[in-house]
Amino acid sequence: MERPNNKAELGAYNTAINVIGGLRDCSVIFKAINSHFSQSDSLKELVKRRNEFNLRTEKSRTRIERAVRKVFLQFKNEEHQDLIQEIFTERVPLQAEMEG
Repeated sequence: MERPNNKAELGAYNTAINVIGGLRDCSVIFKAINSHFSQSDSLKELVKRRNEFNLRTEKSRTRIERAVRKVFLQFKNEEHQDLIQEIFTERVPLQAEMEG
């Protein structure tokens, strides 16, 4: 496999990952992705109303919600989305499920 040899081939650096890197507990990312695909939950509910990321300000919660969408919930096509949905809803155990 050929490796890209310049920045133009790699694409722009996504700085939204820096916001995610500042989280104390990254395991909640799995819950956030799962909530995106859930019929009974939503990412907005998890981040803003229930504050499961344990963030103090509304501005921080908005930044995290936006970063999760930008970093983890951008799909190339429907097959890509289906694959990620299957992995996170059926194959990746959430922390609460592992403890129970």
